[in-house]
Formats: sequence, C-alpha cells, structure tokens
Amino acid sequence: MILLAQDFAHLVGFKIIILTDRPWSMEWCTLMQLEKFSIPASVIYYMPEKDYRKAVEFKVEAIKRLLENYDIKGIYDDNEQVRRVIEQQFKIPVYPPFE
Repeated sequence: MILLAQDFAHLVGFKIIILTDRPWSMEWCTLMQLEKFSIPASVIYYMPEKDYRKAVEFKVEAIKRLLENYDIKGIYDDNEQVRRVIEQQFKIPVYPPFE
C-alpha cells in the first residue's frame, strides 16, 4: 500500500510532507506509526530538540517556509487547534485524520 501511494504521489507530482511536533530523537516511533497506518512520506520535518513551542506555533512557521517552494493542496492534522489556525491563516483545506 505504501509503495502504491508513493508511486501515485510521484506520478502526479505530489509530495507527502509530514510535520510532526515530535523531536528527531523520536524518529523510530514516528516511522513505526506512519508504517502502521500506511502513510507514505516524501519528507518528514521534526520539531527541533528542546524546542518547547506549542505544535501550532511550530507548524505555522514550517508551513510558511514550505509555501515558499510548494503549492500545498491540503493538510491533515489530529490537533483541532492546529487545523483551525492553519485554515484561518493560510486558507488551505485542512482535514482531521482518517478514522
């Protein structure tokens, strides 16, 4: 399933970019969870170690940087506050995670 999703994303020119407020030291946990739910990723951005900002602050800053190089078509996030702020600030469609 992961290879098919990655192949499709590549074929249509999409990248699946993961923003996580976990630090890089939790990479193994993040990768295991992505695999468990069959979520492919072209790139994963982790919150820097010892960065104690709220997830919404980290993700808003990261999205601002990503928008300099990417046309973001949609965002999935499990945090309602993050979804609300991103939708208001960036006018990008934001969705809750798949159930």
